[in-house]
Amino acid sequence: MARQLESRGWWVLALGAVGIWIAVDRARWLGDDPAQAVRVEAARTMARGIEVLREERIRRAGPIDARNDPNRTALIGKAYTDLTTTLGDLEAKRTSTNPNLAGLVAELLQQAGARPGDPVAVACSGSFPALNLAVFAAVQALELQPTIISSVGASSFGANEPGWTWLDLEQVLAERGVLRHRSDWVALGGIVDEGGGLDGTGLLEGAAAIRRSGRPVLEEGGRKSLVADVRRRLELLGAGERRPRVFVNVGGGLTSLGGVSEGAMFPPGLIRRALAPPDPRDGVIARMLEAGIPVVHLLDLRRLARAHGLPWDPMPLPAVPSGTVMRPRGLGRWAAGVGLVALGALLLMASRCWQKRPRPEEIASIRIHG
Repeated sequence: MARQLESRGWWVLALGAVGIWIAVDRARWLGDDPAQAVRVEAARTMARGIEVLREERIRRAGPIDARNDPNRTALIGKAYTDLTTTLGDLEAKRTSTNPNLAGLVAELLQQAGARPGDPVAVACSGSFPALNLAVFAAVQALELQPTIISSVGASSFGANEPGWTWLDLEQVLAERGVLRHRSDWVALGGIVDEGGGLDGTGLLEGAAAIRRSGRPVLEEGGRKSLVADVRRRLELLGAGERRPRVFVNVGGGLTSLGGVSEGAMFPPGLIRRALAPPDPRDGVIARMLEAGIPVVHLLDLRRLARAHGLPWDPMPLPAVPSGTVMRPRGLGRWAAGVGLVALGALLLMASRCWQKRPRPEEIASIRIHG
């Protein structure tokens, strides 16, 4: 009988603890959370941008290739064109089209301390047009003041199609009223080092895209002028006089990562401090961190999605809002505190009940004298 009571006690304790955990988790969905409203606004802006781009892409070129872009986002390019710089992961590119990533970017910017009216610096790459859209949507929802440098070159399955580069997408989104901001300067990017394909066509196509955009050209020379190019970008992005609150980097651009091998090892998400001693070959990310400016680094989509509860290579596109990152947090701390108190009370009650329970020798004595 005593063993049955003890077993029942453990079951009650376990079930009570599980019930408290579920209640605390569900409480995160309740109550007002102003920050969540901003995340949802950013995600909805990105979703609207995808609709506009889908419509415009079909109008210009007919049906979208459903093999590479099953969600028909118009944000997935081809495996190779003369604008292609490096190999890219198709699943990562499709993962980046989840509109809720704009909500994640908004959250990371808020965690970095960005508030309405703050200046922020942004480096965009043609490799991840969907992430560029997510950043623009988040900056807009937070009412920040961005300074933006974009590159034309793109890795596989990025915005690497002539006539449908990131600059073309950005222009469509601005003209249709989805986005209020556009790039302040544009550069050719990695196609400079790659030579623009076998016959240099990519350089001509990249230059044509820049002319179509009407944005100022940022002349860069690739690896041979990396130090000077990084210095110039820092000047334009305001790391000196107009110090940005945050630097946002999209993709793996040379000027952002720098020429040191450790550059490719920056973790995705929010980085608050420098990860290595200064090096003359450091890129913009390292330089910003050295200056005490936090960085939101958007690369390595698998780690980024896993860390923030977003699905990998989703089909169909997730609804807005969805994913752990989009949950309201208004009652999170309060619920956690109440849950801890409730769990403590449960343990205390169990402890007192077990203390009052007869000891084995007392039970034996009762049996003998009974």
